[in-house]
Amino acid sequence: MEQDLETLKNDNAKLKKENDALKATLKGYDTVLRLNDEEIDNLESIVEMYEQISEYSRKELLSAQETARASEQLSEYARKELRDAKETVSAAEEVSKLSREELIDAIGKIKQLEEQVERTKKERLEAKKNL
Repeated sequence: MEQDLETLKNDNAKLKKENDALKATLKGYDTVLRLNDEEIDNLESIVEMYEQISEYSRKELLSAQETARASEQLSEYARKELRDAKETVSAAEEVSKLSREELIDAIGKIKQLEEQVERTKKERLEAKKNL
């Protein structure tokens, strides 16, 4: 009986050691799972950051395209204004060569051209404001 008791104590001690070893293994697995979860969270954060960078870059590209279009439009207005001014100067030079009737017609044309220049200037200013 005493031998049985000793055997049971030895078995119990072995089982406690085995239990402690299994607890340590389980704790190690818990640590690995926790670290894997943290790594997944970090990777998801990195993916989200890249998505935000991508969206920001897309918006910047669209903004740059709009700015380029607006600049082209302003450039076109400036060319138109320059052509109108050149026509006005040409008309003014012709005035000195014209007769009285032609002079009256030329003055009317100059006024029309000046109005057209004013409209072009207003369009250009509006386009600048829209930038």
